[in-house]
Amino acid sequence: MEKAKFLSDAGFSQIVLARELNLSQIKAIYDHTDATIEFFIHGALCVAYSGQCNISHAQTGRSANRGDCSQACRLPYTLKDDQGRVVAYEKHLLSMKDNDQTANLAALIDAGVRSFKIEGRYKDMSYVKNITAHYRQMLDAIIEDRGDLARASAGRTEHFFIPSTDKTFHRGSTDYFVNARKGDIGAFDSPKFIGLPVGEVLKVGKDHLDVEVSEPLTNGDGLNVMIKREVVGFRANTVEKTGENRYRVWPNEMPADLHKARPHQALNRNLDHNWQQALLKTSSERRHRRGRYAERLAGTAGSDHDL
Repeated sequence: MEKAKFLSDAGFSQIVLARELNLSQIKAIYDHTDATIEFFIHGALCVAYSGQCNISHAQTGRSANRGDCSQACRLPYTLKDDQGRVVAYEKHLLSMKDNDQTANLAALIDAGVRSFKIEGRYKDMSYVKNITAHYRQMLDAIIEDRGDLARASAGRTEHFFIPSTDKTFHRGSTDYFVNARKGDIGAFDSPKFIGLPVGEVLKVGKDHLDVEVSEPLTNGDGLNVMIKREVVGFRANTVEKTGENRYRVWPNEMPADLHKARPHQALNRNLDHNWQQALLKTSSERRHRRGRYAERLAGTAGSDHDL
């Protein structure tokens, strides 16, 4: 609170709050400052408090606080107790799930947040299109549903695909501490993108595998299985339907460890080729009405606020 008030009194017009804050803390800062409140709502989380991590700099000389993190928190570690006994072997003990405030967006607006920050370092075009479209549609729906809110900008965006936060990179999702301190915030098994379960492995052959799935597969899909805590993934070069909900898949390159997959092991898809193809086309348009036209977001307290 003191830091936020100092920055506001010093003339800062907008401040980015720490990701560790909860709704009541955010509201208190909003009530006691004049600055616009910005808050992280999506993307990678650092294991250190507010990203103030020195592991990378200590190990490699690359400072996370200068935008050059070596991602030491995503590596596997073995944890031993004071007797030297192994508590956890080769687990990603410092790896966090990704921030996802989808369920709390309206509550964050009520707490005073007017600018929503999406983490996107090293993310690709599909991620940017997908996540920005997801939150744009959510904000539009909230504004449409409530009489006390209005848009801060002119024009509206139309999307030509269905956004899904599950279809682009994430390490599992958490809303972190926005509502309460939670224990299930770690991605300890793998820091990689596993995607969504789509079925199970039936049999692994020399250059192919047979699978049973709940959704159709297509050439180019990215598939994977978990083998000994590691993600073994591949691109489907050729997919052939062999029966009801059953396919034979020939990988573009057969992973060496794929033969270790056992019957009925879960099969995940972390790249939906058809969905990705839709993003390569014109995926959205922003349209403005002609003539005199202005919109703004009006806060419940009677003052005007930008969203």
